[in-house]
Formats: sequence, structure tokens, C-alpha cells
Amino acid sequence: MSQNIRNNFSSLLLAHLWHKGCLFLAAVLLAHRVGSAPLGRFLSAISFVWLFWMLIDGGLSELFIRDVAARRSLLVSYARQLLRLKAVLAGAALLLMAALTSRYAPLRQDAGLILVLGGALVAESYATVFRVIFRIMEEMQREAWLWALDGALKLLVVGLVLWTPGVVDPVMAVALGWLAVSLCGCLLAAWAVRRWRLDSGPPPRAGTGFDLLRHGLSFVLVYGLSLVNLRGVIVLVGILRGHDEAGYFGAAERALEALLIVPIAMAQVLLPVSARLGAGSVETLKRMAWRVVGGLLGAGALTAVGLVLFGPLAVRLVYGAHFQQTAALMGVVGWIMIPLFVKPAVEKVLCGLHRQNTVWRWYLAAALGNLAAVLWLVPTHGLRGAALCVLVAETVSVGGLLWVLQSVLIRTASDTSQRASPGSIVLTPVAQEAGV
Repeated sequence: MSQNIRNNFSSLLLAHLWHKGCLFLAAVLLAHRVGSAPLGRFLSAISFVWLFWMLIDGGLSELFIRDVAARRSLLVSYARQLLRLKAVLAGAALLLMAALTSRYAPLRQDAGLILVLGGALVAESYATVFRVIFRIMEEMQREAWLWALDGALKLLVVGLVLWTPGVVDPVMAVALGWLAVSLCGCLLAAWAVRRWRLDSGPPPRAGTGFDLLRHGLSFVLVYGLSLVNLRGVIVLVGILRGHDEAGYFGAAERALEALLIVPIAMAQVLLPVSARLGAGSVETLKRMAWRVVGGLLGAGALTAVGLVLFGPLAVRLVYGAHFQQTAALMGVVGWIMIPLFVKPAVEKVLCGLHRQNTVWRWYLAAALGNLAAVLWLVPTHGLRGAALCVLVAETVSVGGLLWVLQSVLIRTASDTSQRASPGSIVLTPVAQEAGV
């Protein structure tokens, strides 16, 4: 791994440590100050809203990184096209969100909260376009500063709301504060990119916007289906068992997310690197990929053992004694860390090699089995049944992806390069994505 990759990885890792730590502390503060039911309401709303990220983003961010990493002169024209498409996608997502909340009774009572968080999601989507430019240019230290500031401001909002007397609805107040932070973060990211004075590349072809949406669909499916096993289960637990139990399961899920900083940071670095190496140096990519997978597998196993042994005590110390149900879950939830540590890196390498269709098909099979099992087990076995369903689903999906990765990487460099090179939909009128 080159020095540049190590620097980018360490920068993103530190930023994600700070960002996830701030969000985790925010959840802990809410749990202590407002209790499990308001926390469950807040986390259920966030989980529901984030399911719309696949529609608002349209898979365009990942497509942007993969295609432009191989030809950076297209960056500015490509980014302008994305920003125009975001307006259409964001409007459609907010309309769908409003329609669902008005028609479905369990969501109707939190309609205002959901729409406020939906606005924050739209702002975050625009900010993502600007942030990933630094990732494409492999200047991820700049992106790291933006993430660190976002986490600090969101934690500050929670603290101000909880320690301000007379706040009638602290959950809604926090949501409004996070909306303001997301809007400011979007403007700051845009300013940082503009200040960098990027040179404009050749204009995109006529009709490229439609091609972007069409080929971004695969990335939408990858992202959306990767969320279903954890965040979708929180929504179902809230519907089947109520806000209290959703809060207990959501607290466990937040603990897992706080520990996934290392694999997420590594995956973010791997996507542009895999796109570049896949076109010309597959042997180098093969060595790097398996080295990364082996390291993440070992780190995930150590983390799992630590959660099983010490997770219950940590939950009681952090969340309080009234989160006993969350503490009882850690014996099962801890083992989920093994597949979750490997999953992001394998996913990004395969997407960089134009195998995103294979990724989402594996995710779909695992998600359908998981949701069916949740609907069957949760009413009778409660939160432990939900955790077991997620463990099996994640293990199956990651095992399948590792098998696919092995079969892809054993091919010759020339064969892989020939399959990958038509994938830039800006450079090629028809991207040859079929069969990947």
C-alpha cells in the first residue's frame, strides 16, 4: 500500500472516529436525558429517512468516483450534471416521503420529524457530491476536516437542546438543529471545492444525464440493500414491538456503527484505487485486496470477541441500567462484527471492477431471507430473534461476495481490463454493465 493510500486512510479513519464518536455520544445523551421511547422515536425516524438515500443519491456518488477516477479531466462537467440531477431526485424523494407518512398511521404521528430529517438528508446528498471530489483527487485530508466539523456541530446541537430549559419536544429540536448543520455543511463543502479552482474538462455528451441515472441504479441497489439488514430491521422492530424495543435494538445498532469506522474508511479509499488498478494493474490490486480482507477479518474477529465478553458491561455503563435488553443482545450482536468488518471493502473492490450488479444480487437474496425471518421470529422471540436474523443474513451475503471476489481476481489482467474499460458512461455511449 502506497504512502498516499496510507495517508488518505489514516485521515478518513481519524475523521470517522471523531464523527461516529460524536453521533454515538449524541445517542447516549438522548438516552440518558429523554429515555428509551423518545430515543426509539428519533432512531426509527432516522432509519426510515435514510432508506430514501438510495433514491436521493441515485447511485451517482459511487458512479462519479469510479468513472472520473480514471479520467479526472471530466470532473467538473460530470459534477455539474450530478448537481442538476440531484434536484429532481431530491424532490421525488421528499414527495414520496410525505405521501407515505400521510397514509401510514405509525408514521403519520412523526410526519413532521420525518420531513425535517428528510430535508437534512437532501442537504447531505448535495454535500456528498462536493466531498467525493476530494476522494477522486486522492486529497482525502480535506474531506476528513468536513466530516470532523459535521460531527462536532451535531453533538453541540444535542447538548444545547438537552440543557436548554423549557424545550417542549427535544427530539424535534435536535432534528431541526441537525437540518441547520447539514445545510451549513453543504455550503462549506461547496466553498472548499470552489476555492480549489478545479479546471473544467470536456462537456458531457447529450443525454448523459439519463445514462447516469440508468447506470447509477446498480449502485442504488447496492447501497439500499446493504442497509436493509440493520436499519430496516429497526423499522420493523418499531412496528412489531413498539418504540421502546426499537430504542433498545437501535442502541445496539449505534454501538456497531461506532465500531465500523476502520472498515468504512478503508472502503472509501479502495473504490477509486480499485477503479484505477483494475484498468491496468490487476496483480497489484489482487495482492492489495486480499491483504486488506485478511486484516479486516482479523480485526473483526477481535472486535467480536471483545463485544461478546465486555459488551454487556459497556452498554450498562454507557446507556444506563434501564437498557438491560440492549446489554442482553450483545452476546449475539457482537458476532455480526466479523462479516460487517469485511463487507464494505469487498463491496467497493467489486464495484471498482464493475461487478456492482453481482453485489446487489447477493444483497437482495440475503435481505429477502432476513426480512422474512424477522417477520416470523420477532413477534415470538423478540430482539434476540432479530439479532440472529441479521447475523445469518450478513454472513451469507459476505461469504458470497468473497467467493465472487476470488473468481474475479484470478482472471488475467488483460481480461479484467477489457471488461472494465467500457464502464465509464461519460466516455462510452453504452456502458457494458450486463453480466457483471
